[in-house]
Amino acid sequence: MPYAQEHLVDLQRIEIVRARIKLHDDNIEMVLRLNSPVGEIDRIISYLKFGSLDTTVKHGNEESPPIELNFVDVFVEDFKLLSKYQKSYLTNCDVRCSPKTLEIFAKTCEGKMVFEPMI
Repeated sequence: MPYAQEHLVDLQRIEIVRARIKLHDDNIEMVLRLNSPVGEIDRIISYLKFGSLDTTVKHGNEESPPIELNFVDVFVEDFKLLSKYQKSYLTNCDVRCSPKTLEIFAKTCEGKMVFEPMI
């Protein structure tokens, strides 16, 4: 189940033209560039490691209660939902991280086909 679902459902009605994903050892930040009637705006959704296994999701000033899943798994679920509805609009997606962080992310996501919906 997507964890930023309420916010992501709202975003499905708006064209997302870019996603910038920043991977860190203890969080993932997804910056979405939206094409809205008032112009392009950025929305930030953060997936924060909370304790040893739990995650919180922060969207603007709102933060979710702790979720009993790894923060990478939570991000993957949300990203799959988002990309499912935005494939035709989302033309630019970049991932920024250190080589060590990318290795951890790749091991955690192994077999999950995170970016497959965008291909």
